[in-house]
Amino acid sequence: MNYLGNFLNKKIKEMQISEREISSRCGISHSYINQIIKGVNPRTGKSISPTLSTFEKLSKGLGISADDLQKIARGFSEEEVFNNEDNKSKFLEELEKKSTKEGVPVGTKKDKVIPWEIWNQIKEAQNFITCLGLDPSEQSDEEWSDLINDIQLIVKLHMAKKQK
Repeated sequence: MNYLGNFLNKKIKEMQISEREISSRCGISHSYINQIIKGVNPRTGKSISPTLSTFEKLSKGLGISADDLQKIARGFSEEEVFNNEDNKSKFLEELEKKSTKEGVPVGTKKDKVIPWEIWNQIKEAQNFITCLGLDPSEQSDEEWSDLINDIQLIVKLHMAKKQK
């Protein structure tokens, strides 16, 4: 069974984008994306076995950890893989369902759009916080505020370095 291909196909439909658009986001050719979805290399007739590098590229384009994508490829159900997500993850997923080619609409009137590059960085930061074992329910508002301020400072320093 081609679990990864089925998941990728479903995700592309949910995001309402084309294979070419997801290939652009992932940095993978659209023909290889199509092979992953079908699960077979049309030239050889053999099953597709994505490399770790491919999982990492898909991860960035989909905003899902490479580890989670590998679990899906091995046959874990989405429920098993994503069951540990907190409400913020589900909230981000709901926002992402309303995405456009430009990015993800946010705000009370959905009048602002977070570009995909930034959106994926937000999801990577969320994965990082989860990997650290930080539980939102165990942190005070002040602790989260301090953490966010620290992250903002790091981003500002990074942007200043990038502009030089």
